[in-house]
Amino acid sequence: MKKTYNIGVQSFKFFIYSTIIAFLFACASNNVGNTDGSGEHLDDLTLLHKAMNAKHGRTDSYYANLAVADGDYDRAYVLHQKECVQGSVIECLNAYYVGEERALSNYDSMNFAQQLVNSVEISYKACKRNESLGCVNLFFAFEALDDNNEFIKSIIAPSLEHYNDEIIADKALKLTKKECESDDATSCFFHARMLRIIDHYADVEYFVNKSLDLGYILAPFVRLPMQSPQTISYFKRSCALNEALSCRYVAYWLEKYENNKALAKEFYQKSCKLGLQSACDEMRKVKSGDKVDEVGSPIINRR
Repeated sequence: MKKTYNIGVQSFKFFIYSTIIAFLFACASNNVGNTDGSGEHLDDLTLLHKAMNAKHGRTDSYYANLAVADGDYDRAYVLHQKECVQGSVIECLNAYYVGEERALSNYDSMNFAQQLVNSVEISYKACKRNESLGCVNLFFAFEALDDNNEFIKSIIAPSLEHYNDEIIADKALKLTKKECESDDATSCFFHARMLRIIDHYADVEYFVNKSLDLGYILAPFVRLPMQSPQTISYFKRSCALNEALSCRYVAYWLEKYENNKALAKEFYQKSCKLGLQSACDEMRKVKSGDKVDEVGSPIINRR
């Protein structure tokens, strides 16, 4: 999903970067063109797409999200970068938000700019040959233009100036819908995610359910209303698939909104056992507390 970090960029740095974006774009175009014949780079997104399906969403970017949840930003940055270099615009942006926001020592803004331009070009080539993940990444590249981040826009805008956002979005939606109907869980996930970005009230129940039916652990993470019983039911299903973040969110819901601390502790414990350290910490903080009625008021023993 799209991030909303507040990132400051020094004006002199922005001026320098904006003057060399055209150079980066030209280099990326030449690099991608050189690999068009061999298919080395063009196959990267296809391989990533297959890996996301085969691993039910548990690729490097997933473990990067777990690292963020535990505050291990250096590890998160490295993992996001792995998929960034494969041509994932989404993961290049995630690497940027983590690296820039946290001022990580291994984050290099010039290197990032080059990788982001490359990822746009790789995604376009992939989309052109009907690789849906390429079209999806271009969709999110256009979406990043609304981030109100001048540095990001200065990099992406020149790369996208020859592409039509409506055509890209239409192709991405058509390809992912068709592939979802053929049991491609990754496409079900991204189709739902794009629909919810286009329309916050879009009905994505079919796509989320099908993705979960196929064992895809990321299925609920498509911008659903968080304080909704139906959404919680999705997270419970994802937790049953051993997805740690979902288990932690169910635990949080049970603790804060249903005041069921005993059951919350069970979900925190499962999330903890799945490797989420922050859930271990939260589990230890949960106290059983007094018994409560259906509206959360303490039950007073009467004589």
